[in-house]
Amino acid sequence: MPVSSNKAEQLLAQQPLGSLVWIYSEEDSAQAIEYAARNAGFSKNEIWINKSSEQNTRIFCSQCHHINEISSAEMFECERCHIKLDPSNHYSIYHKSYLAYPIIN
Repeated sequence: MPVSSNKAEQLLAQQPLGSLVWIYSEEDSAQAIEYAARNAGFSKNEIWINKSSEQNTRIFCSQCHHINEISSAEMFECERCHIKLDPSNHYSIYHKSYLAYPIIN
């Protein structure tokens, strides 16, 4: 969704602490939104810029600590250890990914 600088500033100012800003945009728009996010109090580690058209989500495997990239937040198999994982809504700024828990049958 295209967002103007004014609209971006309004949206960012309303976000709770611990939020993450993912920017999928062209270079010029991304810089304006990053500037608005920094003005709203987001740190460099909380702003993630992706200029590609692919919007995969990074998921951290709690079993082997591999970071997988998946396109939907559904159950999946880890690329490294092949255990079935269920993504959670717990986000790690350090790993820039969501935590996934093993599914026990």
